[in-house]
Amino acid sequence: MDSLIYHNGILIQDQEISSWAMDRSYLYGEGLFETMRANQGFIPFLQEHLSRLFRGMEILQMHLDISRAKLEFAIYQTLYRNHLKDAYLRVTLSRQNAKIGVREPNEKVNLTIFASPLPHLSKKLYSEGASAKILEEIKINPDILCQIKTTSYLRNLLSQRMAKDSGVDEALLKNGQENIVEGSSMNFFIFDGNQWITPPLSDGPLPGITRQTVLELCKKNEIPCQEKSITKEHLSTAQEAILTNSIKEILPLTRINGQSIGDGKVGEQTRRLQELYRDEIQYRIETFDSKRWRVEMFS
Repeated sequence: MDSLIYHNGILIQDQEISSWAMDRSYLYGEGLFETMRANQGFIPFLQEHLSRLFRGMEILQMHLDISRAKLEFAIYQTLYRNHLKDAYLRVTLSRQNAKIGVREPNEKVNLTIFASPLPHLSKKLYSEGASAKILEEIKINPDILCQIKTTSYLRNLLSQRMAKDSGVDEALLKNGQENIVEGSSMNFFIFDGNQWITPPLSDGPLPGITRQTVLELCKKNEIPCQEKSITKEHLSTAQEAILTNSIKEILPLTRINGQSIGDGKVGEQTRRLQELYRDEIQYRIETFDSKRWRVEMFS
């Protein structure tokens, strides 16, 4: 069955969506997006995703014709009308163009939401850990655009392709100061034997939703954790490492540049964070009121 996509106020069949040659997201990469995960018909971190999306709208001076509450309803409507419980969702905002050759934008913003079954996640990656390579060819330059998820995604896509061509699961990117910043689509943490460390936002990583949740869980559970620059030298003493994002959640990382992190196995501290994260999601699910959106949860 064809999936239903929310586009500018209506749900339509996916084959009815066409590309917009005049869209500024297509022409210039001027757009925003959020990817989020639904669990048991609920989006545990929806509010955090929308806060980042609206922050991006402020930076790019984009304006939606609907309220935040109506946007939340549209997202849940798209999820439920596609009869999905565990799902991958993407919200995309793209500004229309006035006409070709004119850099002044149209104030109209296209809003598109789609939901699809949650992609298969390899159990082996979680039981044995992922591998990564530090790329030298691509650098992150910290600026205001690092704070938001734009549709200008070429650096990320090329990094992913280079990682795959190298036979590893993920790429790690550095900034101009040679500090390791993040993966191609995931935030990065190491455990040095005493505390978890993740690069500060001033180094250029995206302020990831799962990244922030891990920081908050560490604070809540008195697990030492610090935002601090990570260099290649730190990897030689790291005992554990993880990658985080909204779809893969907390992914163990056990090999970088062909070298094992610690003993090369998924560590106790990693498993503890994974358990705390699952508990946090379950708590949010149990306190969720689906009637708020005036949609019936399907059986």
